[in-house]
Amino acid sequence: MNSYSKGGGKNSKPPEQQGEPSPGPHARTKDAAVWDGTESKLVPDGLESFQEPHTGIQFSYVLTEREVYECLRKSGLSCRNARWYAAVPAVLGVLLAVLAAAGLILQNRIFLFCAVPIPVLIALAVLLPARADKKRAREWSDGRRIRMRVYPDRILAACGSRRWDVPLDGSSEYARIGNLIALFVNGAEARDPDAEKVIVLPLRCVHPTAIADLQAMIMAGTRPRCSSRK
Repeated sequence: MNSYSKGGGKNSKPPEQQGEPSPGPHARTKDAAVWDGTESKLVPDGLESFQEPHTGIQFSYVLTEREVYECLRKSGLSCRNARWYAAVPAVLGVLLAVLAAAGLILQNRIFLFCAVPIPVLIALAVLLPARADKKRAREWSDGRRIRMRVYPDRILAACGSRRWDVPLDGSSEYARIGNLIALFVNGAEARDPDAEKVIVLPLRCVHPTAIADLQAMIMAGTRPRCSSRK
């Protein structure tokens, strides 16, 4: 049976989130994540003995296509959020109205003939971004297991040969998306030029008693991402 046990130095207790009391282990909310049984536990950070020890939460997970797609849609990373994707249907709609009006007013079938394919183009302009998002979701959810440790001062993550060392010093951003936490980290902040811009963390892989501490550490060391920002 998976367990979540505490340990570490006398300063090892993760910081509590300011302004909101941490929910009890049996408290359930509408957006409460359902733990999938994945092992998650507290681990030491491996610092030298003369440094202040911290205790972190360790867990691993495999992303699903649905989780990545939800993150893309609600974090501002969807192709549908690109300005030109949004502008194309609007421009085509205006062009359709102009051609139809000209054809009816001038009684010229050429204008009406030119307007016929425009609804098809509008439909493609709406559907193509969704297909692009689904393709990206399949690429991100490639079945590889992501291993992560979250400490009060940093996040260590690994996936295959890739490594992330994300400092929780306010330089990164986070967004809570349903039962997911999305971390927005650029290559310089992750100390890896090939790092992904977004690290998706599903709360289903964290033991229910550890979720409050995990969120407190991430929120204390990152900035909330504006939903309108790409």
